[in-house]
Amino acid sequence: MSVYNKSIGTGKLGVNLLKSFIDENECYFHEILQENDVGIDAFIEFTKNGENDGRCIAVQIKTGNSFFNVDKSICTIPIGDHYNYWKNHSLQVYGIVCDCENKKAFWISITDFIKENNKSIKNGKIKTISFPVMEISTLDSKTFGTIFKPLIYGMLPRITFQESLALSYSTFLSEKEMAIDLLLKTYVDNKASWDRCLTMLYEEINPELFSKIVYYFSYVSYNPDLWGDLAYSQETKQYVKTLIQRFDKQLMVKMLSLTEDGIERGSIGQCVESLISIVPYKKDFLIEMIEGDYGDYVKFNAFLILSYYDSKFVLKREEHFVSLLDKRAETVIGFIKKFGEYELYI
Repeated sequence: MSVYNKSIGTGKLGVNLLKSFIDENECYFHEILQENDVGIDAFIEFTKNGENDGRCIAVQIKTGNSFFNVDKSICTIPIGDHYNYWKNHSLQVYGIVCDCENKKAFWISITDFIKENNKSIKNGKIKTISFPVMEISTLDSKTFGTIFKPLIYGMLPRITFQESLALSYSTFLSEKEMAIDLLLKTYVDNKASWDRCLTMLYEEINPELFSKIVYYFSYVSYNPDLWGDLAYSQETKQYVKTLIQRFDKQLMVKMLSLTEDGIERGSIGQCVESLISIVPYKKDFLIEMIEGDYGDYVKFNAFLILSYYDSKFVLKREEHFVSLLDKRAETVIGFIKKFGEYELYI
């Protein structure tokens, strides 16, 4: 007597669920027969405006509670002996864990995971691909078209302003990073986007996210190396300038903490300097930073910016600044004496 294989049945439910999402979005699902499965369960071909343009990914599909933790906040996919196959596959490989009870699935780029964790996988420290359940990794009929498909094409998701704003409060780095891009690109002319990102400037402790926001703000400052990428209105530009003018010393110190590699053209340091240039009390703040206990490169880069803004003032207080910064100040002041001013971008 034959016995129903529950494992195969559960897997088939996941395949059918995923296929339904794909069919409803006018894309193509090509399942691989189980006997030919060596780490890839299917291929997904995408369409643009109903036309197949050759964009295709490979997917590994897992279904059932055994691929979730107890509260279904973490998904896991065993690597097993698929490492080399996934690593060397000619297509981008994605892992999809299906929750048929709730008619949802959750995805991760296996290709990217292997790149980021290659050494730990090879030495056996990582044996499973674990990833958190997030809004942007949730897959259903709607999000397949609004989030997953745009990301496959290297585009921003098609979600509302309120959804973008909600993502900015996420505890996940990738979601907050995407929220910043959405708020300051897709919804760049919404003043609330900039208000939220100003708050994030003060609150954010992750240097990558903080730098990203600084970069966007510097588009509306006097940074000559940034232009044309943000389609904001003149009204928005003026509004953002009023926000920058409210920057206080605390935020200036935080921004200068990004300038460990110096202030050069094309660097985050240039973005920081361009924002400082708009702050009304910048000179007073810079002097306070030079004279205070704010870390070596913060103090010195504050001095460089001050020298750039007001070389004559620095020259008048030569002894004071040399006593604070030693030979580095002497070098800058020597440059001022020779050329009459200090040029930050040579």
